Amino acid sequence: MKLRLLPALLLASLLAPLPALFGQAATPPETISASCLIALGRPAGEADLTQQAYAGKALAQLIEMHRDNLRSDAALQDAVYVQAYRDATGAHQGFKAGSAHPKGVTYAEAVKAELAKLATQPDAYREVINRAYQLVIRRDAYPEEIAYWKPYGTLPYVVLVGAIENWAFRNQPGLMVTTGTPSIAVNSRFLRTQRVPLALANEARELLGLPVWTDVARQHSPGRNIVAVGAKDIESVGGVHFLLVGGGPLSGN
Repeated sequence: MKLRLLPALLLASLLAPLPALFGQAATPPETISASCLIALGRPAGEADLTQQAYAGKALAQLIEMHRDNLRSDAALQDAVYVQAYRDATGAHQGFKAGSAHPKGVTYAEAVKAELAKLATQPDAYREVINRAYQLVIRRDAYPEEIAYWKPYGTLPYVVLVGAIENWAFRNQPGLMVTTGTPSIAVNSRFLRTQRVPLALANEARELLGLPVWTDVARQHSPGRNIVAVGAKDIESVGGVHFLLVGGGPLSGN
């Protein structure tokens, strides 16, 4: 009886997925892409999605792997700093890459650091708001609009751009003064976005220090599903859970 089972077992082992043979499940592509967006400020490429070292890894583990790469690759770290600076401020000049900056810093952490600086520089932040309006509707923000954004704290340039874009889309052709609830659509033409399932979105929110759906506050604000630094009070059009970075087709990057 045992001898008869051997051919069947051999066939089953040959047909089994390689990760299963080695005790590792494949990591979902959306998890890999989310890790690249959070750590590197870009969506995953083909090389990322086929990276054997990522098999069986959770989001937090993948981000730590990216962090190790950032520590050892100065060019990669500089690129992440530059992307974070652009996405936080909207400026293409003014950031000096180099050895003076800490290593092993993720994109999300670099954006947070830039926002902390802007929070102490109201004039500089006003220019960030103006850059966002200039990109989307080709004018500076009105004084009423500067006041409109104040309750939302210091927002990254890319979040402002996405929200202004959606407001303009909903209110064209007669664009007056920005009002209403700031919202961003996952199909923004100015941003690069990645839809994620709820469970993964909550993993990412926890890593970024954002409210998660298990929080009472989140249950009272069901539309705030965007997973991005500074976006905790911005609503997602249609309730889609998604991550975002700059660099969409109309971003000018």
